[in-house]
Amino acid sequence: MTRILIAIMLLQIGIITQAQEPDWAMGPDPELERIRVLIRGDDFGLTHASNLAMQEAFTNGQMTSASVMPSGAWFQESAAMIRAHPEWSIGLHLAMSSGWNQLHFGPLLPPSDVPTLVAADGYFYHSYPEWPLGLWILEEPPYLFSGEGEMPADILDRRREMTATKYPDPAEFEAEMRAQIQRAQEMGVRFEYIDVHMGGAYVPALRPVLFKLAKELGMPIPEAGWMGYEDIHLRFWGDGPEASKTLATKLRSLEPGLYRIVLHPLVDNEEAQAMDSFFGANWAREGQAALDALTSEEVRNAIVEMNIELVTVGDLWNYENGTLNGSQQQSE
Repeated sequence: MTRILIAIMLLQIGIITQAQEPDWAMGPDPELERIRVLIRGDDFGLTHASNLAMQEAFTNGQMTSASVMPSGAWFQESAAMIRAHPEWSIGLHLAMSSGWNQLHFGPLLPPSDVPTLVAADGYFYHSYPEWPLGLWILEEPPYLFSGEGEMPADILDRRREMTATKYPDPAEFEAEMRAQIQRAQEMGVRFEYIDVHMGGAYVPALRPVLFKLAKELGMPIPEAGWMGYEDIHLRFWGDGPEASKTLATKLRSLEPGLYRIVLHPLVDNEEAQAMDSFFGANWAREGQAALDALTSEEVRNAIVEMNIELVTVGDLWNYENGTLNGSQQQSE
């Protein structure tokens, strides 16, 4: 498991350094006397189970931001939750890929309008060449985010069918991303940043499109360390108390600086377990562990003891002039 996660991180670093960083990117956190942490939940709106978990993590936990999916099956419910809670920090989790073989979703635009984004069944591909999270599609163990046992041949065949062999067309990508942004706006969803599901912000051919959209919206893309933070990568393989101890221990080890933690809170139920025919049960278990950690007294105590300042993307960004707070860099 560790070997695979390291491979993902190295691949991401390699891709990031190949393309020019956006003008609003910033180096290390200038507020070095403080420990600041942004805790983000991903895949809000994907399932009812994720919606329940996000609500709990915002209301009774330490989560500071959540990225909602306008193309998610349960987006309408999540949009209603967001409208009812203007205090929540929300971003748009734009999607051009689908990571599950049972809960498999597609574009908002007609598939015929975005043929390079969809597999033969009209749904999004799982991944593309050089996609950072293309390692989801492994043909031999150990499988990423899996448990014990071999992946059945029919599941492997299905996942291969859902994996692209060519890059998506940037014009089609832009059209679909605009459709998802428009849907969120029409549903009354306030948002303060954009990112892309399953690492899409890292793909060199698509980054100019994302920077263009971010500039038009006057907001940042908090990926790839572009806002000056250091990512903390955590995996929770255990129950709530074990996950809480893992997160609390990590928080207590932090030196002054700006950090980001991205988790996928879920309520572990039949819906969550059925998302994927091979990975689903463990993904649901891990999502529940993440939720338990975020709402635990142990993690809350660690934040207090270390005098950690929990921040949102909005705390880091000046929306009036399109710059990072504390930075002199200007958007062009």
